[in-house]
Amino acid sequence: MRILSFLLASLLTISAIWLLDRPLGSTPSPGRLLDPFRGIWENAHEADHHSESMDLDLSTLSASVNVRYDSLGIPHVFAKNWLDAFRAQGFITARDRLWQMEFQTHAAAGRLSEILGPDLEEPGDGRLLRYDRLQRRLGLGYAAEKAMF
Repeated sequence: MRILSFLLASLLTISAIWLLDRPLGSTPSPGRLLDPFRGIWENAHEADHHSESMDLDLSTLSASVNVRYDSLGIPHVFAKNWLDAFRAQGFITARDRLWQMEFQTHAAAGRLSEILGPDLEEPGDGRLLRYDRLQRRLGLGYAAEKAMF
C-alpha cells in the first residue's frame, strides 16, 4: 500500500510539473513565472536606494545632509539646521512614497473617484463618490489652497 501511495504521489508531482511547464495559449507557462530563481520572485528584492548612508546635496539645502538607513530600511536624517532636515525629510519621503502622498492629497480634496471610479466595492453603490462629496463639503482642499502664500 505504501508503494502504491508513493507511485501515485510521484505521478501527480510529475504531471503537475509537466503541466505547469507548458504555455497556456499566448500566456507563458505558470511554472516558469513562479520559478524562484528566474521567475517573478527574482524581482522581489530590496530597493537599491536603501543603502547604509548617503549624503544629500540639493540646491535648496544650505549644508550637506547625511541620511542613514537602519536594518529595517528606516531613514535617519542628520542635518546642521532644522530647515535642511525638513527639506531632506520631504525629499526622502517623496522619493520613497510619492504615490502615497499623491493618493492622500486626492483623498483629502475629495478626488478619489477621478482615479478609482465612483464605485469602491459593489457596482452601483457609489460609496467612493459619497466619500468624495463628504470630503469636498469639509473643504480641506479649499482651505489648503487659501492657506498657501
